[in-house]
Amino acid sequence: MKRPIIISGELNSRKTSMLYSLCSLLDSQGSRLGGVIQVAQLPHKPKTSYTLSDQGTGNCRLLMQEQYKDSFEQVGRFWVDFSTFQWAYEITMAQIETADYITVDEMGPIELGGRGFDQLVRTLIEHYKGTLILVCRSSLVEQLISYYTFDKEEIIFLESQKEWESQFKRVLG
Repeated sequence: MKRPIIISGELNSRKTSMLYSLCSLLDSQGSRLGGVIQVAQLPHKPKTSYTLSDQGTGNCRLLMQEQYKDSFEQVGRFWVDFSTFQWAYEITMAQIETADYITVDEMGPIELGGRGFDQLVRTLIEHYKGTLILVCRSSLVEQLISYYTFDKEEIIFLESQKEWESQFKRVLG
């Protein structure tokens, strides 16, 4: 795996928007993208659900919502469809040989507890030859680095609450 990229920021600090912008620039340079990214919600609207989009096809799956759903598991205030994590694993593994960049949006307590995207990220660390882009809250960055035993010196850190353009130059060269 090439140097991983971690996009971090506080809650509602536009981490996913930063990822979208970076992916757009990478795409315009001819890079092939894979993995999953959250579907952007309308600004200034409460986040009551989270949907993932396949970077390769644009297909979407509901990941979690505040409303009870029988087949979902409650985690905090959300009801989570853990089968969506399996879907994300399968579609990302299908892209592992062709994608220059694979995104995983977003890493959090579920992953640090050994569930969610955990197996996907572990497999990518072991087998992926391109660049892995992870998104997580600032408060979880140190835990993420330790949990996955990343070499902190190898990571390219991008912070959503700082000016983006100059940070993107570290990725785009």
